Amino acid sequence: MKAFAMNSSPLSVTQHEHASIGIQPTVLLAGQNRVLCSQLSNRLQALYQISIVESFHETHSKVVRDMPDVLVIDFTMNSAHALQLCYAIKLDKRINHIPILLVADSVDMNTRLAGLQFGADDCITGTGFQEELVWRIRNLIQLCKNLRRYNEQMNKETERTNEPSPLSSSYLVYKIMRVVEDNLADPEFNVHQFATALGLSSIQLYRKMVKLFDMTPNDYIRKIRLQRAAQLLHLHSGNVYEVAYRVGYTNLSYFSKSFRQFHACSPREFIRKFQTTNPNCLTIQ
Repeated sequence: MKAFAMNSSPLSVTQHEHASIGIQPTVLLAGQNRVLCSQLSNRLQALYQISIVESFHETHSKVVRDMPDVLVIDFTMNSAHALQLCYAIKLDKRINHIPILLVADSVDMNTRLAGLQFGADDCITGTGFQEELVWRIRNLIQLCKNLRRYNEQMNKETERTNEPSPLSSSYLVYKIMRVVEDNLADPEFNVHQFATALGLSSIQLYRKMVKLFDMTPNDYIRKIRLQRAAQLLHLHSGNVYEVAYRVGYTNLSYFSKSFRQFHACSPREFIRKFQTTNPNCLTIQ
């Protein structure tokens, strides 16, 4: 059997992935073992934005505030508090989507099993676990991206009037969509109002949007506005200026420029395309 050769190091692979969206994922390290946390920070800082908190009591509020992509908890020195923290985070619907990794130089099997039972997504121990941690984090972040894409695809197939249960994983996606739709015609609608309507801070909204849609709140609002504009033009629901106004644009020139950037054609060119294939489409006014 031929040996499998890896052509890329974890560093080069991960940096390339992060560069593709221009956002470096965030990792929060929580633990009272300063030496271990320092070692982990040094190992991961080239790949991720790293922050460290020593107090388990403060970790929960920091996770809520910062919305890290992954939480790494050192449970070498205080496993009981680490398990309590896992449990508390997984009960908090604001942050229970964040993956939790428990790490330790050495721990018995019963403690490892307890960590998984209390909600940790993975538990890594033993000599040389730091290299394994790099790949565990990378794979968890990739899994979250895949789930985000799946939820977005499922969301497209769901009727707006068919509201999902507040307990379902797609409920936040639904709420985000509804808030934007309800404020589509308001040219003053901004990220602060967006976050307030969802009961989140602006930074929490930013983190949620990147996780769910791979885009910022402003980019998402722009996307929905321009998609709806195309739908309205296709359904002959007014002329170009009226459609622009209905999706929150007060400057026709800026609307046309944005529309071209998003759809690769101007609003009038878009109308002509549909007139060619559907003679009942709207007449340019």
